Amino acid sequence: MRQSNHIGKTLKEDPKEAQTAGHKLLIRGGYIRQISPGVYAYMPFLLRTLNKISQIIPEEMNAIGCEELLMPTLQPKDLWVESGRWERYTDVDGPMFSFRDRRGSVACLGLGNEEVVTDIVRREVGLKASGSNLQNSIFSSVIPSNFLKQKHPSLRT
Repeated sequence: MRQSNHIGKTLKEDPKEAQTAGHKLLIRGGYIRQISPGVYAYMPFLLRTLNKISQIIPEEMNAIGCEELLMPTLQPKDLWVESGRWERYTDVDGPMFSFRDRRGSVACLGLGNEEVVTDIVRREVGLKASGSNLQNSIFSSVIPSNFLKQKHPSLRT
């Protein structure tokens, strides 16, 4: 499809809300559109790029013998407390959303997969792992949409 037929037209002027060079380029190039402060929609050009990357990574990782996992975005508080990162990321101004589910358990929208993958490997490989159990390589190729609640975004140019 021709670019002129896509939604997400390119812009000639820098958008007022854009604060960094990369942010300006993504908006001007028609890759993202701001829905509200800190909330963006992925437009067709960006979505196509992310889909291509999401296809290439598993192909390359599978070629060297790795196995793919899909990690949950919703993660239990226990794993984050165990890693020592719960307080830092969920304090009043912390970047991580946390809440109680309908059963009363505390959970969060995870910022990454470190806590989850550590728990999975611990359970699957076990404490008495043999050398053959440790030869597995795993990866998560899903490009996440992060859920951060930052007062002010990190500004890098």
